[in-house]
Amino acid sequence: IEDKLQMKTCFFGFLNLGLFIISMSKDKLEDERSMLMRMQAMIYSIFFAVMFLLFKPLIDLVFGDPISELSANGLMLVILFEYILFYRIQK
Repeated sequence: IEDKLQMKTCFFGFLNLGLFIISMSKDKLEDERSMLMRMQAMIYSIFFAVMFLLFKPLIDLVFGDPISELSANGLMLVILFEYILFYRIQK
């Protein structure tokens, strides 16, 4: 069981690292507009992550699931994924 936990932690770590590299990669043309879009995408993704953290226990209660904790790796995964999604949508 401990090996599975270590493997899961390593997997999430590499996934977060990959998403971080993708999110910080620059476009061919970086200007003020793209910097503004990046900032807005980061604000939206942090807002979404906060709302997710606030409403996740309520959703767990509604569906009868036990309330579970969200790890730091899971939270970073949500933030980075939403950042990439919001930035690509704005483009």
